[in-house]
Amino acid sequence: MQRCRPPDSTRPDHALRHSWALSRVRGAGHRRTRPRTLILAVLAEADGHLTADAVRERAVATSGMDPSTVYRTLALFERLQIVHTLTIGKRVTYGLADHPHAHTVCDGCARVTALRDAELGDLRTLVRRDLAGFAATGIVIRGRCAACRPAPDD
Repeated sequence: MQRCRPPDSTRPDHALRHSWALSRVRGAGHRRTRPRTLILAVLAEADGHLTADAVRERAVATSGMDPSTVYRTLALFERLQIVHTLTIGKRVTYGLADHPHAHTVCDGCARVTALRDAELGDLRTLVRRDLAGFAATGIVIRGRCAACRPAPDD
């Protein structure tokens, strides 16, 4: 049984994310092909970052897409700054770059969580003030999630 999530105004609308990405493809002078549209839909519906293999598995579930098409398309999207990458260990993950956000990465289970711009509070201000002239393209906070932290001694 699939769990239903209550509406959340902080979660982006999948259709808007997909539409934004498709407009970036067209705006850069590239065609809107079926594989590109499908890969963008997979990324828009994802709760976070996906590896290229995870994108391929989800895309293949609805079409017989060749794996090389997925890799070439993700590389194109990265060049066009439609997606950004996050390396976790030896795995490269992909997420839509449609809104300013940072990431937390658990060093235990490798779970990635996106922190939306509004959740960053003073962090962006500190980066702008203390690193004058530095143009941050992403912020990654590493540590251990609640499930991977050892229980405190009583």
